[in-house]
Amino acid sequence: MIHRSLRRVAVVPVAVASLVLASCSTVPSSNATFSVNDVDYPADDFTALVEDLASGGQFQLTNGKINTTDYAPILRTLVRYEAYRQMIAELGVDETDAVRTKVTSDAQSSPNFSSFPDSVKKIVIDLGIADAVLASMTIPADNDLAQIYASGASATGVLCMSHILVATEKEARTVLDRLRAGEKFADLAREVSTEPAAKESGGSLGSGPDQPCQPLSTVQTGYDPAFTAGAVAAKVGVPSAPVKSSFGWHVILIHPFSEVAASVRQVLSENPGNILLAGWMTAADISVDPRYGTWVPSRATIE
Repeated sequence: MIHRSLRRVAVVPVAVASLVLASCSTVPSSNATFSVNDVDYPADDFTALVEDLASGGQFQLTNGKINTTDYAPILRTLVRYEAYRQMIAELGVDETDAVRTKVTSDAQSSPNFSSFPDSVKKIVIDLGIADAVLASMTIPADNDLAQIYASGASATGVLCMSHILVATEKEARTVLDRLRAGEKFADLAREVSTEPAAKESGGSLGSGPDQPCQPLSTVQTGYDPAFTAGAVAAKVGVPSAPVKSSFGWHVILIHPFSEVAASVRQVLSENPGNILLAGWMTAADISVDPRYGTWVPSRATIE
């Protein structure tokens, strides 16, 4: 059972904006609103899209301008779409003509679609196709999945982790010393972790003894942000350096794929395409124009 104290007080899901639609980063070039792995989204295109959305009544204007808080969901959606495009190209997944034809037909039969500006029509169709393709994706073969996991477990969109929580950094470093001396992580968690559930779980943050893994999105939306950043950055099979969160100091262990392969596949089976995309985005080099906020890689969001 996941100990609730690791979770944030308010759990806010990462929203996919409804525009009538359902990694440490560098600053993008001056003519780009955002960049994904050096692929820029032109600032002029973003301005034009925002104006078209505003003209269609998607935003409340203040003195003729869109509130800056309204930009974030648009940007998140566009960043996610570009990440999707790059991911399916990397995995060799195709957008078939049959899918495009069906999504286009469904969109055209929707109320008010014909009144949308062309730029909005295009993005509605593109996002519909992306949803259909992601929904049809399957789990990668074991060898491929193991390779992705080895590059950074969060890249699979699944996290399989345990932690030891203590009050001070000094205590956390003592925990690390004892682990390096050969003590078992679960045994040490039961002995010293201040998380009450650790006495039974041995520090595991899965959903049960037979399910040590959980979707990355659950961690991103429900856990302390500092803990999430530490978990995403942790190397597979190596206890992390002390991570400070609002609850204390953590030593985090990402379990080796060989120990959790069945659990990883079980989590992925719930929604392979979207879970893989969430993981792919944590590993991508994504940046946004500072005027609109800062991209937070570990949580794949804009602040």
